[in-house]
Amino acid sequence: MDDAGIQIPACVRDGTVVYNLHVHLLVHYPPEVQLSKLINSLKGASARYLFQGYDAHAHRHP
Repeated sequence: MDDAGIQIPACVRDGTVVYNLHVHLLVHYPPEVQLSKLINSLKGASARYLFQGYDAHAHRHP
């Protein structure tokens, strides 16, 4: 379980702990928006959200 009390599924493969950390989204967006732009926007927004909430745990590499 993480700090927020969320249980994160994990399994061990070849002696390595592997976490199942992904989401599935069903989104409705205007047809004039390029899919690549939508994905980049979602990735940027989610990264900002995670860094704000978990900044103490984030490992930033140069």
